[in-house]
Amino acid sequence: MKSNYLALIGFGIVLIAMTAATGSYLYAVLADVFFLAAYLSYRRQKRVMDGEKTH
Repeated sequence: MKSNYLALIGFGIVLIAMTAATGSYLYAVLADVFFLAAYLSYRRQKRVMDGEKTH
């Protein structure tokens, strides 16, 4: 599960590079979506891991 949010962050960085290369803000909006998904995935993973530690 750890690689899930890392892959989302990596793809967001690729989209930021594409924004810089093309000048199209569509890629920046998509990158924001991927960064938000990575954050939510990280929070979910952290909550699951914290739950496993307490039991």
